[in-house]
Amino acid sequence: MQQLAICRLNADHFYDLLNAQHVSAAPTILFYHRTRIIDRIDGFNQSELLKKIKSNINKLGVVQTTQINTDSDSQIISAETRIKQLLESSPTILFMKGTPASPQCGFSRQACHLLDEHKIKYDYFDVLADQHVREQLKKYSNWNTYPQLYVGGELIGGLDIMKQMIENGDFELKLRENKVHEKDKDMRKHLESLINRAHLMLFIKGTPETPRCGFTKELLNLLAKANIT
Repeated sequence: MQQLAICRLNADHFYDLLNAQHVSAAPTILFYHRTRIIDRIDGFNQSELLKKIKSNINKLGVVQTTQINTDSDSQIISAETRIKQLLESSPTILFMKGTPASPQCGFSRQACHLLDEHKIKYDYFDVLADQHVREQLKKYSNWNTYPQLYVGGELIGGLDIMKQMIENGDFELKLRENKVHEKDKDMRKHLESLINRAHLMLFIKGTPETPRCGFTKELLNLLAKANIT
């Protein structure tokens, strides 16, 4: 009996996999069956996602534990939640009409050209593929036109502001600041994972077998006397 499993990967940590699967959109949804990709969706399209999930579930005989409802009023996640997930998924993301390979408006085409010309790495989201995100993002950002560029979850602006910031060097400074912020955030996550490994976590100099300072040795002795392991 086959079951459906869903796994979310942070694009920042899986460059080799992204390159191997030619992933260029955020998000990209890959459908695997026994280590082989059987389907994919580049960019988020809710109705297409639901149809493909249902199609592959039926095709492979996967047991459904909940009913999939394709009614447009029944959303898996709200548009605002989706927007926050997109912003968290990429350090630099362009909300545009169409895709970089096939932009659907002149401003989006110019924005992609500008970023590519200055060798700025970015992900993109096609707002024409999701009406809910397209409308909600205008309220979320208080910006009524597209494209919209975000760095570190913060709105930079549209095409004119992008041009201005790139020309005067402010954009490069913003990217550097965001890299520092991302490193700090990754370090905090790493520390949290270490702290949560056990009910009692001890950060020491050296090891319990070979302590590297007197305070560490004394603390280890106290814990041993109290039978705390």
